[in-house]
Amino acid sequence: MKFSIEVNRGSILDLINLAEENNLKINSIAQGPINDEMMNIKIDLSDNSKVHDLDNFVKKILDCHSMNSCERI
Repeated sequence: MKFSIEVNRGSILDLINLAEENNLKINSIAQGPINDEMMNIKIDLSDNSKVHDLDNFVKKILDCHSMNSCERI
């Protein structure tokens, strides 16, 4: 499953750690700037991921900062 994540002042390492905390395996991850404060991170998670773990992962991303967004692509 692929997600496009826009984060405010986050880091790619934070998302890797968050995925590990939620028992999610990352197939690939890429990062690019949006502006000085925001970055876009595209993350491809293993299809073996459980829905509950994915829901927790997305919720924690959104809870980190009000400007964060996470969409499945």
